[in-house]
Amino acid sequence: MRKICLTAAVVLMLGCLVSVSAFADSGFSLRARVTGQFAGNQSFAGPAATINASVNSGFAIGLEGLYKIIPNLQIGAGLEYQITRQATYNGVSQGNFQFLPVYGMVRVPFAFGPIEPYIVGRIGYGIYSGDSTYTVSGLFATNAGLYFGAGAGIDYSLGAFSVFAEATYGLNDGSLSASGVTVNTAYTRLDVSAGVSFAL
Repeated sequence: MRKICLTAAVVLMLGCLVSVSAFADSGFSLRARVTGQFAGNQSFAGPAATINASVNSGFAIGLEGLYKIIPNLQIGAGLEYQITRQATYNGVSQGNFQFLPVYGMVRVPFAFGPIEPYIVGRIGYGIYSGDSTYTVSGLFATNAGLYFGAGAGIDYSLGAFSVFAEATYGLNDGSLSASGVTVNTAYTRLDVSAGVSFAL
């Protein structure tokens, strides 16, 4: 099911980008980024207690399409692939997990010549999975949940394209369920990204 959802999201995203690429200088842009994800923490809230596990640093790659509504407001959509990372509690590995967010976004730029600071917000749905250790040999099912990100960045125009860097707070909610028992999870971290943007 996770693969079907991810495939559908990729096809939808690419279809939207292809459909708008024919409109040169129409306000559409495509952004690709690589993200380092640091200071990770994942909480597990069960029926009896809540624990907080540390999460090792990881990486993600993302693709986004934006449309300029007015000079200082862009809206768009994107998807992100997080490389698996490990949760650890009291020095013991809890296994590896990952989220694959699909989201809508808002970007508010403030142009000063070739330099463009901006603030950005993302909200959507994060497809959730874990290895056999994380899911206790498949006893627990992973259930997708809310994805949220917010922060700021800066673009620098190089003419035909621009490069950018940004820092955001990231959150992925989800849950683990088995035999009527649900454990709610929340994965938080600092996302630091660098990427390139092209006008379509």
